Amino acid sequence: MIHRAHIMKFSLCHARRYVEVKQPQSYKRYRQRQISRKFQIEHKRCSKAAIIIQSCVRGYLARRRYNEMRKRKLEKP
Repeated sequence: MIHRAHIMKFSLCHARRYVEVKQPQSYKRYRQRQISRKFQIEHKRCSKAAIIIQSCVRGYLARRRYNEMRKRKLEKP
C-alpha cells in the first residue's frame, strides 16, 4: 500500500504549492480565481487520499492486533 501513501504526499505538496503561490499585485486578482479553483480540486484529491491512507493504516493495525491475539491463544495450552 506504499504507493497510495506516495500519492497522498504528492497531492498534499501540490495543494500547498497552490496556496503558497504569490503573484505580482497587478494581475493578482485575475489569477486568484484560477488558483482557488485549482486548489479546490487538489484539496478534494488530498482528502480522498487521506481517507485511503487512514483506512490502510486502520486495516494494518487491526491485522496486527488480530495476529497477536491468535499467537497468545496458540501459546496457551
